[in-house]
Amino acid sequence: MILVGLTGGLATGKSTVARMFQDCGAMLIDADLLARLVVEPDKPAWREIVRAFEKQILRPDRTLDRSALATIVFQNRTKLRQLGAIIHPRVAREQSRLTREVATLHSSGRFAPPWLTGASARRVGGSSWRNTSRGRSCRCWF
Repeated sequence: MILVGLTGGLATGKSTVARMFQDCGAMLIDADLLARLVVEPDKPAWREIVRAFEKQILRPDRTLDRSALATIVFQNRTKLRQLGAIIHPRVAREQSRLTREVATLHSSGRFAPPWLTGASARRVGGSSWRNTSRGRSCRCWF
């Protein structure tokens, strides 16, 4: 199994590249999505955030008001670190759990993504399939 991490600043193409990998059959573990999932109402991180930042950061449906929370934490580095200390370890644990789950499925043969191979940067946003002695191969151009 090949594990690839996509990092970069705002508007650098991470989502585009992630979709290209998915088009080639790769599994995607989206840390941004995990960060939203771990703070759903009544989950441990949600309870801890409400305790730390009080109910002013809740919407009427009890979901976090991200705008209100952003206003608080981006004006106070201590509160930003406090929020990060609540969310980041949970996201990391969930990412690790999902990675282990995919690795188990992959090694058992129940999930067999295509082999990803590198390609020269001659074409942007394309992919093609071919059969190889090791299975199907996806060639992605970025």
